[in-house]
Amino acid sequence: MRGSIQPTAGGGTAFIAQVTLYSAALGVAISQACYATGESHERAVLRQLLGELDLEGVLIQADALHTQRPFFGSSRSREPTSS
Repeated sequence: MRGSIQPTAGGGTAFIAQVTLYSAALGVAISQACYATGESHERAVLRQLLGELDLEGVLIQADALHTQRPFFGSSRSREPTSS
């Protein structure tokens, strides 16, 4: 993403990242969000995007960052699995 890296006043770097929900069945992206890495993180943004959808009976695949513990912390979230 053009312009997504900017120097900070403290000499560091601020990044803009993007999370996209993709439906393999439909073959399209169904939702996405951008966030500043200094203000939020991928788990929070993904949780927000998934919270807007009806996920009853839906299998969600995500990278290893999201497999550390049940994602929603409720009965509708299972422990991570691997295959």
